[in-house]
Amino acid sequence: MTDASEPAAPGRPVRLWLVTPAVSAVAMLLGVAIGGGGLYLAGWRQPEVRTFTVSVQLKREVTADQKAAIQARLERLGDVTFESSEEAYAHFKQLTENARMSDMLESVDPDAMPASFSARSTGTSFHCSATDGLRDMPGVESAAVYMAATRKHAGQKLAC
Repeated sequence: MTDASEPAAPGRPVRLWLVTPAVSAVAMLLGVAIGGGGLYLAGWRQPEVRTFTVSVQLKREVTADQKAAIQARLERLGDVTFESSEEAYAHFKQLTENARMSDMLESVDPDAMPASFSARSTGTSFHCSATDGLRDMPGVESAAVYMAATRKHAGQKLAC
């Protein structure tokens, strides 16, 4: 008979059923950490949220009903602002004065500045299908979509 103070007999089996799952769990966690870190270092990150502006210049002969229809259409895209031709000229005047281009200001007729709407929206991307048919609406002279600049990326006009 063995006494409690005697050491265990050599050759007694080690409990491998505990070691195997522990090693597997550590290997999986290490693999996830290395894989995720590698993707992060390679540049795979959350897409940057950008600001997009849809700008619509109106024809001179636009009617109030046409303006209302254009505004309603743009409100689906985001916050809409209206700028009259007088406000557009004042804005242009302010920009040219700040840039010391008074020669250009003298050559521009206040009536040459079109009234316009602009709609601002934010997101990781802009789907041009949102502006389908906008250019063909009565009272619209032209329409364009611009992506605002960020810390890392330059702003640009989108080819919608």
